Amino acid sequence: MKRARSFAHIVGRWLRIGEKEGYYRSKWEGLYACYLEHCKREGWITMWEHEPKEFWFDGIRRGVVSYKPDFRVTLEDGSTMWIEVKGYMDSRSATKIKRFAKYFPKEKLKVIDLSWFRSRMLMLRQLEFDVKCEEIMPLKKGTSKSVVSKNISEMVKSGHPKDQAVAAALSTARKSGAKIKKPKK
Repeated sequence: MKRARSFAHIVGRWLRIGEKEGYYRSKWEGLYACYLEHCKREGWITMWEHEPKEFWFDGIRRGVVSYKPDFRVTLEDGSTMWIEVKGYMDSRSATKIKRFAKYFPKEKLKVIDLSWFRSRMLMLRQLEFDVKCEEIMPLKKGTSKSVVSKNISEMVKSGHPKDQAVAAALSTARKSGAKIKKPKK
């Protein structure tokens, strides 16, 4: 019997899950994407997309002015639902979710948290064998500005959004030991 791998390879990586490619900022986002691909194959949903749209809160000038949910899921009946994967609900995240509900009341949002993952851990481990999750763009390791810049350029050239390219390149540099501060939220 094969031993299940950990999902450690999903953290902060460009992945191909099924036919979709994207940068997953957390282990849980990558794991949930594998789950959504499984749901699509089983016919429970018709489509899923990772971070396809950013919602702007008109009239808000300070603090949280926009929100980009992690996933858009199209259900069998054609309706859509937004999914936010949250390991920790900080005040900024809570504000985003509250404003989303206020400014976009017709949109459905579901928050996936630790309890969801705990209750499905055995099933999620099995998905690793059923759904192919592979790293597609290993970034160059290094802490210099030139390495970070080359990583960003390469990702933008290959069609990835600039904000995701910057996040991925900086994350890789931090893992290599760079003392780059994360932006304040």
